[in-house]
Amino acid sequence: MKSAGIVAFALVCPLALWAQTPVQPSHGRNFSHLQVIDIANGPNAIDIDGDGRKDLVFNAHRSNFNAHDFEHITFYMQDHVEAGETDGTVQEKSMWNVVPFFNKKIPEYVAFDTIEGADCWLRDMVLLRNPEGSVTVITADRALGTSYADKARMTFSIYRVAHNTDGVPGSPPVYFQRVDQFQSRNLYCDANYAIAAELGVKFRHPLEDNGIDH
Repeated sequence: MKSAGIVAFALVCPLALWAQTPVQPSHGRNFSHLQVIDIANGPNAIDIDGDGRKDLVFNAHRSNFNAHDFEHITFYMQDHVEAGETDGTVQEKSMWNVVPFFNKKIPEYVAFDTIEGADCWLRDMVLLRNPEGSVTVITADRALGTSYADKARMTFSIYRVAHNTDGVPGSPPVYFQRVDQFQSRNLYCDANYAIAAELGVKFRHPLEDNGIDH
């Protein structure tokens, strides 16, 4: 998500220049065919579930006045009310709903925060467009170790859009369900380098040169 002026989930590096042995994405974990969706600072009109309607992805910058600023990203969908539907007296209004993340360890989290350092980002995400129109979210993170410039195995989490069509209590109408989680085969300093190298994600802009991952 690193960029000057625009926060983009789209950064690329020629993998042939990497010092470490390139890794081929595992079967079923190759995302090279999916298009990266850029996210700018502020509101972004993006179709989350592939229904042809624009939803909202909001990215806000949290400044620390040091090398550890971070991005705070939230996802929202709107309950659409067809024209003419009323409660009998007043025209109903559509309502914005949070699209949270669900996994097995914790019930949910409603926002994603990056973890950033001057050398490397320990935690980041990439947003991808699926062929049928919905989105896939990939997150990558690693332990701090002794410094932000360390290298370690990244933990990848894959999230896909899920619907609570039966109205099960406790679950929202639409959410991101984690469908896969695994560790990288090689060691990395920066989350985006790991995503590009091991998952085949084709970022649109050059990755910032951290002098460590290649």
